[in-house]
Amino acid sequence: MVALRFSADGIEDVEYHLRRWPDVALDLTPIKDDLYDQFRGFERSLFNTEGSSGASGRWSPLKPSTLASKRRVRGQLRILQEKQDLRKSLTNKRSSDGILRVEDAGKTIFMGTKDPKARFHQEGTRRMAQRKVVDLTRRQQQSMLRTVQRHVVESYPNE
Repeated sequence: MVALRFSADGIEDVEYHLRRWPDVALDLTPIKDDLYDQFRGFERSLFNTEGSSGASGRWSPLKPSTLASKRRVRGQLRILQEKQDLRKSLTNKRSSDGILRVEDAGKTIFMGTKDPKARFHQEGTRRMAQRKVVDLTRRQQQSMLRTVQRHVVESYPNE
């Protein structure tokens, strides 16, 4: 059975089964770039809206002490964008910290970031509010699923 699974630390797992094609040996490799482009677009929107476009909603505001420090020293007041490293790793195709990996003979595609700060923001800590950096809405997940469905229909028209 063809199945798609979306998951990330802190996000509820969602699994879709394409029952129409139970025996298709699906290879997602030909559409990995299309899926990655969609993912990066969703991530750009997430950072541009400071979380508002994600499933969990707007990120928690910065603490007053953090805001004061940013004003005084850095000048960048946008949440999670001080040095742009984390944002670039999730939105820029050429970032060395971005992840696009195909495994399991094309049945699994991993997308994300190697930036070690991501886990702390995704899960939150005792001293830092949770601000999910991968937070796909149901509509975004379904958009990616439609890309896969089109690929299946085009690749296996007689199934």
